[in-house]
Amino acid sequence: MHTIPIKSPYHKISVNYSFDITFIQDTVSFVRVICAEEFQNSLRVQYIGDALILDSNLKALWLKGYPRIRLEIHLQELPYTEIFRPCSIVIPETFRTHMFYLVDWGHYTNLRANVQVDFLRIDSAGDSFGTYQVGGSADNAELYCRGSAIYDLSQLVTDTCRAYHWSVSDMHLQVKHFLDANLFSSGNILVSGNPFVSVNGTGTGRVIKLP
Repeated sequence: MHTIPIKSPYHKISVNYSFDITFIQDTVSFVRVICAEEFQNSLRVQYIGDALILDSNLKALWLKGYPRIRLEIHLQELPYTEIFRPCSIVIPETFRTHMFYLVDWGHYTNLRANVQVDFLRIDSAGDSFGTYQVGGSADNAELYCRGSAIYDLSQLVTDTCRAYHWSVSDMHLQVKHFLDANLFSSGNILVSGNPFVSVNGTGTGRVIKLP
């Protein structure tokens, strides 16, 4: 196990390697690297502008039977986060912060998160086939679901939500007041909470209200 302090300020995290990442809310900021001892110094932490860059010089050893490098990232707040490689991201305990904003350019991210935020936004790339499961609460949410991505936010209570749904998979939501649903493919939006719904778009998917 190897620990690397995180300097501040930074406003963005860019993940450029396939890691198993756990975000933990803490009063201090650092990265704990969990992997075989001979690989612990392979993590590269760089600062470019206001961005914290996480990378590794290993050549995808997990494809050869090695487990992926695990990162425990301890932070006071969640910054804007970009993913450029297939990753697993877990927030096991409720992370209370202003914003959770995740953009997945890596085409396959397995996200399981619990958050309590004012604003939540998730974007997935056009050929994504990731799974994004979020629970907790958000005052406002914006979702941009593409490819074959699966968005399951049925355990996330939102006041208002704007959803842009290009995926062929169904999206699951829980919205209390207002849902702006924009459907561009065959995937449906299944929503509980009995919100007022505005439906737009040219897709064949439907908004299905659940009891």
